[in-house]
Amino acid sequence: INVFMRVVMLRCSVYDTSAVSDVLDLLHTWFHWYTLTNTPLPDAFDGDFLIQALNMLLDSEHYLILLKTLAFVYNHISDMSPTLRKRMVGDILLLGERFFRFALHWNDDVRNIYLHICVYKMISFRREIVMSRIQEMLTEDGTPGVHTGPTIQEVEKENVDLTIASKLECFVEAMRCQKRDSSGTSLNAYVSRAVTTMSSILRIFFSDDKSHWKGAECPEIDFEIISPTGLQSN
Repeated sequence: INVFMRVVMLRCSVYDTSAVSDVLDLLHTWFHWYTLTNTPLPDAFDGDFLIQALNMLLDSEHYLILLKTLAFVYNHISDMSPTLRKRMVGDILLLGERFFRFALHWNDDVRNIYLHICVYKMISFRREIVMSRIQEMLTEDGTPGVHTGPTIQEVEKENVDLTIASKLECFVEAMRCQKRDSSGTSLNAYVSRAVTTMSSILRIFFSDDKSHWKGAECPEIDFEIISPTGLQSN
């Protein structure tokens, strides 16, 4: 897979939306085979190259490229090894100002799929505890509620990723308080939409029986991309 991945991605221009879409579809097909056959990625899998490529795509200003790339991450980050998954989150999804850029993105689909990643994909163990705290942050009165479940620190031994969880909580709190990003550019125009979207996703997440503290299964996200050049994808 390393050779195939390099061949198709190194020949693709990040400015060619159709080519990017085709490459990500190919990657999806290859990764999906590992999922269907319950086969882990090889130990020699070139995670560094994949992270570098995804970072380039997520630096794009074109919403079609962002949407396709985030969809690939949503579908396959769970297939990564724990080490690579943490790198995908820290070096891609929560890198610098990306939380604010995508959570407050002008395009509804980009914002929606990124917030789905935040809820369903960033935390791999006991994510219901972290999401419970975040749900409390988004209450209408603007203050965290009284958390009656175990704290993040209490479940440290159960492999909750404290670094990712605390960073995500800080970003959500900053979004809720309508803070500006570090560059000073106001993103307040989309804060209300982002909070509403994330609150809705969290309600679905906790729609299952809470007695066993399991959130809903990761939903499939369907979307269709139609550009003036005829690019379409589901």
